[in-house]
Amino acid sequence: MLDVIERLANEPAAMKCARFVLQSGSSLPLASVKLLAPLANPPAIWAAAANYKAHQAEMRGKMDSYDRAALSKDELMAEFFLKPMASIIGPAGP
Repeated sequence: MLDVIERLANEPAAMKCARFVLQSGSSLPLASVKLLAPLANPPAIWAAAANYKAHQAEMRGKMDSYDRAALSKDELMAEFFLKPMASIIGPAGP
């Protein structure tokens, strides 16, 4: 998957091919497939706490807005966290 991402990001012909397949190819019903994690061994996963609705509500309650302009670098970095590779699962995985 890392190779696919690299090619799609850096080779215009690869992206053109992917778009063509999306437009002309057939798809499978989601219920008929099992989705897995796209990357089994990423080097590091940085997650943004703001991507989680419960955290957004908590921060909005504390700050009365989503505006982060007044936050220091340390305060901004506190909103990001690393996820261990052992936490890599597919959608709805245990």
